[in-house]
Amino acid sequence: TLTGHLGGGSIEAREWGHGCTGFVSEDPDHEVMSASTLRYVRFVVNGGDLDTTLVMQLSDGTFRCNDDADGHHPVVEGPLPAGLTKIWVGGFRASAAGNYRLGISTDPDTTALSLGEPEP
Repeated sequence: TLTGHLGGGSIEAREWGHGCTGFVSEDPDHEVMSASTLRYVRFVVNGGDLDTTLVMQLSDGTFRCNDDADGHHPVVEGPLPAGLTKIWVGGFRASAAGNYRLGISTDPDTTALSLGEPEP
């Protein structure tokens, strides 16, 4: 589990891909390097009361995005190609601010609730 702080963003994620929503910063919040292709990985964000969004740019340049798959928490799941994956945790509103937890798991039962609430 990774932690981070959402400080509002000025870029509308919808400009990056179909189904992308919310506002993100220019630079990714996290980067994950995978030495080999993984058949299944689940990325889940728990932003507490924040309405968070999730944007990922895979190593092949394509985007995967989600908003509200687990209540008001985003989930992106599926195969993960080898290489660098860039991750942005955004807010549904540009003014969203607060802490979050990002879970990365091969367990399909991982939920925002199972990550625990972010630190205040």
